Amino acid sequence: MRKNTESTRTALKNPWKGLGLTMPSRDKVLKNTTTVIVAMAGMGTFVALADAMTTWLVSLL
Repeated sequence: MRKNTESTRTALKNPWKGLGLTMPSRDKVLKNTTTVIVAMAGMGTFVALADAMTTWLVSLL
């Protein structure tokens, strides 16, 4: 019974641990966020370039 109370207290203090997850460290989150932002910017640039190329090709026809 005591162990159960202990784990409940831990779960209340750290809900992530209660779910069997470890809260990702702050720098890891920042790194992942940066990666996502950079990837999105890269995709945006690629789409813009593809769009410009398409427009240019259409204008040649």
